[in-house]
Amino acid sequence: MVRRGHIPQRMCTGCGRRFARSGLVRFTVVEDGDTRIAVLDPGGKAPGRGAYVCPSRRCLERALSRRTLERRLRVERVHPSVDDLFDAVATRAAGGASPGNTRCDTAGES
Repeated sequence: MVRRGHIPQRMCTGCGRRFARSGLVRFTVVEDGDTRIAVLDPGGKAPGRGAYVCPSRRCLERALSRRTLERRLRVERVHPSVDDLFDAVATRAAGGASPGNTRCDTAGES
């Protein structure tokens, strides 16, 4: 029997809070020769290991500075730069995420 009303939850690698999967941005792993690189998964459906981040600059910067994104994905680096990633994340968030699912206030956290 299928449960009705189930909303998949995922944890943000930046702030550690849980949100609906549809309100987060997914990163996945690609192989580049011998190197594994984390890249933005615009459709959110690429195969393999994935990690999620809130569509906010603060969470993205926090995930990158603490290297939690790299650790969760088991990669050596994230590609491309933070500004390019944030632009892509902001575009993705504006296009499909519902505002109620993406509120991330990490100002009080350290």
